Amino acid sequence: MSRLSTLTLTAVLSLSFLAFSHAEDIGLATGYPPYQFSENGDIVGFDVDVTKAVFNYLNKEYTLHQHDWDNVVSLLRFGELDMAMGMEQTTIRQQYFDFSSPYYNRVTTLFVL
Repeated sequence: MSRLSTLTLTAVLSLSFLAFSHAEDIGLATGYPPYQFSENGDIVGFDVDVTKAVFNYLNKEYTLHQHDWDNVVSLLRFGELDMAMGMEQTTIRQQYFDFSSPYYNRVTTLFVL
């Protein structure tokens, strides 16, 4: 099977799994602009925009729950949330959670005059 066919099949299966899974309670952390934060009482940021785009594409409903990060991780681990948006992979977290492919790579950069 060609590489393009394999990638296409993987993408279709991933979207199909997500479309039939029951992921509607989504946890996000507070205070991580520009990724996830509160503004005028609304949950906003890059991760929120990605969530909206994916669930609109799938025509599925969802509810965002914003907590401090430790609570998001605990609620996800004990089944009170269906998924968490914006969690970085670590060796320890991989023992407890299944991660999707990253949709962006963040690099810390320092700019000086």
